[in-house]
Amino acid sequence: MRLRTTRPLKMSWILRGLRYQSPELRGALFYFFVFAITGAYEPFLTVYLAEMGLDGKEIGVLSAFFPLMSLVAAPIFSRLADQRGVHRAVLVICLAGQAIGLGILQIPKTFLGMLPLILVYAIFRSPIQPISDSLIVRMAIRHNLSYGKIRQWGSVSFATVSLISGIVWKLMGYEWMFFAASALSLLVIIPSLWLEPHDQEEQRKKSVGRGSMLSTMKNPLLLVLVLATFLVGAALGIGRTFESVYINYLGGNRQLIGAFYAISAYSEIPAMVFARWILRRLNGKKILILAYTFILLAYIGYSLAQEPEWMLLLVVLKGVGFGLFFVTTVGLIDEIAPDHWKATAQSVVVAAGWGLGPLLATLVGGVVFDVWGPASVFLVNAGLVAVAIILFLATRFPQKETQPEISIQ
Repeated sequence: MRLRTTRPLKMSWILRGLRYQSPELRGALFYFFVFAITGAYEPFLTVYLAEMGLDGKEIGVLSAFFPLMSLVAAPIFSRLADQRGVHRAVLVICLAGQAIGLGILQIPKTFLGMLPLILVYAIFRSPIQPISDSLIVRMAIRHNLSYGKIRQWGSVSFATVSLISGIVWKLMGYEWMFFAASALSLLVIIPSLWLEPHDQEEQRKKSVGRGSMLSTMKNPLLLVLVLATFLVGAALGIGRTFESVYINYLGGNRQLIGAFYAISAYSEIPAMVFARWILRRLNGKKILILAYTFILLAYIGYSLAQEPEWMLLLVVLKGVGFGLFFVTTVGLIDEIAPDHWKATAQSVVVAAGWGLGPLLATLVGGVVFDVWGPASVFLVNAGLVAVAIILFLATRFPQKETQPEISIQ
């Protein structure tokens, strides 16, 4: 009589089992790991470059590759994924390319050495967010899930990992952050395979539309949103580039930089959660002016800061403002744009606020940093946001256009 032996628990069984868990869990795991990658290195990258001896202009040039590729590479990869229906395959390729790029970023120690590597890394990084967002939003709609509940795990992960990383890199050195981020990029390939592909019939129906994007852009509120998002996005782009360098300049250490970015991300969550409740009491125009005002006050406070600890308090204002700004902008665009141009309208605003705005602003910010000093950078930011506020105050909209119900679940 043969005894039946217990078969060992294989890792493939575990992965197969997780694959069939709820779509909400799969999407949350993906966002958690993707934003863990960002939290592990992004808050410290410009400080690392500054400690290498790079000046403000050189840091600005390297940082400009990220928004530049959001304008150039991301649409190419995304269009390929849409046309061929290979979103997950493109996503895996980009994650693998990102892992390789991050792994070798710690090798060069000069500006010219970093230049090609940052460029290649930015090419692979730029399509990850739009392609994964597209997959997860579709999955959430298909299963009647709250996209916001899935997406919040990205903010939680970024905040937590950046806080821990500030402590760890203080002890181990910045070089290790590239290895950690590279390993996480490889790890996140697993949950990327669990994301459900687009429904091809649904894509075909959405591609059949009437009218043109030009006629859609004639809507005055949409035009103002594009311009205002460009200005605020430019300010936020400069801030992301030089905030950690400024904390270091004020005497803050790596642990404080990690805490700064953690507080910033945690501050966004309540604003996003309660944005729908606020929208029922104020119209979209007033909420955006309120959001811009929070960001404006934060940047003015940055420029006046005398101690690095002040930044931890001021970033709460910016976090709350960004949370309101992001959710309200997305909701307004979804309400304004016709059904067959909603995604295109969103991409135009994203390109303005997270591509073109930061691209131009980081180059200018580097010059301002070198010529007038670190505090002047944030006065420029405050000026850009102030122009966005004036733009909204000076524009009149039909009442029904300024009171949307945010259509994101």
